[in-house]
Amino acid sequence: MVDRMVNWADGTSADIRSLEPADDFAYFLRLENTSGAPAEVTVRIFLVAAAAADNRRLWIEMDKFLHTLGPSERAVVYRPSTQSAVIRKPPRRPGVIPAALDHEDTSDYCQCGWGYNLLLPRGTNEGMPFRLLVMLTDAAYDRLEPPGTCGSMSFCGVRDRYPDQRNMGYPFDRPLETSVTAALGAVENVATRSLTIRRVG
Repeated sequence: MVDRMVNWADGTSADIRSLEPADDFAYFLRLENTSGAPAEVTVRIFLVAAAAADNRRLWIEMDKFLHTLGPSERAVVYRPSTQSAVIRKPPRRPGVIPAALDHEDTSDYCQCGWGYNLLLPRGTNEGMPFRLLVMLTDAAYDRLEPPGTCGSMSFCGVRDRYPDQRNMGYPFDRPLETSVTAALGAVENVATRSLTIRRVG
């Protein structure tokens, strides 16, 4: 939690208290194309508290984006949190009031999305264990369009539709025959890792 003064555009100010990540963060993903042809994939990133990993309804979508791999390419993909498809664009920090925007960026659509300061769960002072899941799917089937300059692609869609051939929340959009860990842990286009989020202050 951070206390700060916000200066509004009309010259007034106010003291606010809000969540804020201590630092921006990023993903580094090792991807491999095992085919001899180029492949465009949809990268889907989810997070859940480790204690709730087998409850499909509690996984949080953190990001979703397109990436192209060359034939038989092995690559490390860097993805900063500020580019997440689920947050408002541009990502705004508490206390920072964006400069004047044009008409396009002041529409209701551009105000849609998740606040950047709320993207990451705050964890606990002792450190709270989480599970991170990354899934790759075929972008040719997904028919995913690159996100625009404003609005959340995942939560708000592309103007008039949800921008994914698969259902919102996929692969957690329907009951699994076994636990999440068992159902997705052995799938070759899925990787999971453990991490700890520690609240500071």
